[in-house]
Amino acid sequence: MKIVKVKKCGRNRVEILFDNDKNAALAYEVFLKNQLKLNQEISEEFLSFLFDEDQKYQVKQSALNYLARRQHSKSEIKTKLRQKKFDKTLVELTLDELEQNYYVDDRSFAKLFTDEKVKAKNWGKNKIKSELIKRGVSSKIIAEVIEEKFSNDLEIESGLELARKKLKKLINRKLDQKKIQTSIYSFLVSRGYDYDLCKQIFTKLFNDEELGDL
Repeated sequence: MKIVKVKKCGRNRVEILFDNDKNAALAYEVFLKNQLKLNQEISEEFLSFLFDEDQKYQVKQSALNYLARRQHSKSEIKTKLRQKKFDKTLVELTLDELEQNYYVDDRSFAKLFTDEKVKAKNWGKNKIKSELIKRGVSSKIIAEVIEEKFSNDLEIESGLELARKKLKKLINRKLDQKKIQTSIYSFLVSRGYDYDLCKQIFTKLFNDEELGDL
């Protein structure tokens, strides 16, 4: 069959019309890559190949569009692509390619995620670990990132900052000491701090010097 007409079809896509009344829509990049032109004869097999190439292009571009907005884990991208009903095998192949070229990098994602959440929200390592697990990051990477990014002193300082803010709000509500401690403890645990760290944070928070700063 012969290409008799090519016209724009949506953003970055073209529609190809053939002399047998068939038509095909392809990404413009696929059209250019395969050097298609008017009056070119192509076989059914080659047309099938073009459709496969178009699907690959769409999957890859969708993944890159997600990554352009923010860094994602491999699992997050996979979920988003599968929600768009792309072929499972094609999604896996595309993600493997992106991973090999470091467009998708779970270790880099985990480090950035940890830095952002500690800086913006003072999350503790348990909260970080839980959220990274939800995002499909491997336990090995999580353990290595947690070990690299957290120290006992850092967690105490971050937790103390959270606890001070919470304490100011609770004192304004005129709660008794026990209720204040229980509330702060629950709050710190929800932010990823374990029991031993909470005890150390409480020791710093509830001494005369800290209370005098309020």
